[in-house]
Amino acid sequence: MRKEIHILIFSLITTLALGQTEKESFWKPYIESDRIEVELKHYDSITFEKAYRVWTDYQVVELIKLNDSTYNG
Repeated sequence: MRKEIHILIFSLITTLALGQTEKESFWKPYIESDRIEVELKHYDSITFEKAYRVWTDYQVVELIKLNDSTYNG
């Protein structure tokens, strides 16, 4: 029982130590290079209410809500 508790504590400590910060995602440089390659605009250059961008291995789907009744995607 004591060994299992040590394993549990050790796994919790290592999981928390390897977590990412809220400032930068691990995948951000890779996604940014893909965004430039497919010529998608950066969110800072668009005025919008909400924006959704869903990435898969072979495609990207983007939906931007510009105001109450106008969507672009």
